[in-house]
Amino acid sequence: QLDLCWLPASDLASVSIAKAWLGKTVSAPLFIGSMTGGTDHADAINAALATVAEGCGVGLALGSQRAALERGGASKHLRSLAPSVPLIGNLGGVQLAASGGIDLAHRAVDDIEADALFIHLNPLQEAVQPEGETDWRGVLAAIETLVPRIGCPVIAKEVGAGISAAVARRLYDVGVNAVDVAGLGGTNWTRIEAARREDAALFDPFLDHFNSATRCFCTKEPRWKDAGVIRNHHISRADQRRQIRDLAMGERLTRMNHHETTVGAIVKRLARNQIIG
Repeated sequence: QLDLCWLPASDLASVSIAKAWLGKTVSAPLFIGSMTGGTDHADAINAALATVAEGCGVGLALGSQRAALERGGASKHLRSLAPSVPLIGNLGGVQLAASGGIDLAHRAVDDIEADALFIHLNPLQEAVQPEGETDWRGVLAAIETLVPRIGCPVIAKEVGAGISAAVARRLYDVGVNAVDVAGLGGTNWTRIEAARREDAALFDPFLDHFNSATRCFCTKEPRWKDAGVIRNHHISRADQRRQIRDLAMGERLTRMNHHETTVGAIVKRLARNQIIG
């Protein structure tokens, strides 16, 4: 619980929650999280999200770009739809560690003129996904190779199972800019993959057993004070309260994986609650 400050000694009208992030100014400590990539409808969805992100003044992270890039597709138009807000590219850790992975990462950044690149670390999702890729050897070494070469910040992310303090420590040690812990409490992509399977019940013990996003954040070490921790949220009023709490605890940003009306509503709600002064 957060206590109300009964003597704020500030003028509400002068409070701004805008902040600098990835070389651009965003209207709130919020961005639209990765939702889709590589599907038949992904291009249209991401174009709509880019338009909303620009209109709301918040960043946008793409879903995995691997499939589109390997098919020769391009998403350059997204930068024209969102010229003033951060765009974050996205590639899987397994793909980065594979032959040609560093080159693929450069293509992902160049394709959208990305301000940062997500490397998603999703071994549980890949294990449950029917067509998942499960060889994780060499991923940390590939990230360490990528960081000084890519020309933009590298952000590590999970997709619903959280990232432990021990793993976050190893990621920061090789130079990642931030960690999107993506723990329980937001969209759980492993559960989504399990729903595609006829034997989904087999995976029930693994779906909600791992790190909550708040637990991941609370175990962050003091030496990471200037490093970034990002958390995902749903759209309920309770989760909006969690956003307020986590930002007050020192979290750098929070993200949403939901439709356009939600994004505008959350920006307004955060502003009313004076998250950053």
